Amino acid sequence: MFNFSALKGCPILSKKNLCIIGNLKDCVFQENLKVIAYFLCINNEDNFFISPDCLTALNDALVLEDCTSVLSVEDVDFTLLKTLYGKDVYTDKGHKVGSVTDLSFDITGKVGQISLEESTLSTSAISGVGDIILLKAPAKRRKKLKEVNLLSFATEDRAVTILAGNNLDNGDLALSPTA
Repeated sequence: MFNFSALKGCPILSKKNLCIIGNLKDCVFQENLKVIAYFLCINNEDNFFISPDCLTALNDALVLEDCTSVLSVEDVDFTLLKTLYGKDVYTDKGHKVGSVTDLSFDITGKVGQISLEESTLSTSAISGVGDIILLKAPAKRRKKLKEVNLLSFATEDRAVTILAGNNLDNGDLALSPTA
């Protein structure tokens, strides 16, 4: 996995032309936030985009296979793209959790974790992204079944019948001492 903060500002190398074509500036996501759609790069004052599919390596530099895969700002539909870096994160109850400080991803652009100031979260925890990031409501906890010590019944010299099957729709076990 790679951290965006370690790669931000790194040069973009053209494998075909053997030159630096720009530097990494940001990354943008499709609405599902699970995969990076494009890396936003800058060359002098011009911004351009590169798909993660076109990169062959991510280390001290990003290595681009072919410069024909570079897209201009005019070529990209921004209506479905989102940025995460620096956005504030809130729970479904309106509590601020923090701001995005980093994210980890693999060579294909698949996002692993999103880092906040004091915690990390998975993209599966995100409900939506706009000006802020809204987290999903936490899953409801199931009631824990009361544990029954079968040995305590056995020491009282009583037979124990374990009822299961059609009488119990929820899968619980019922213990009934038999006299």
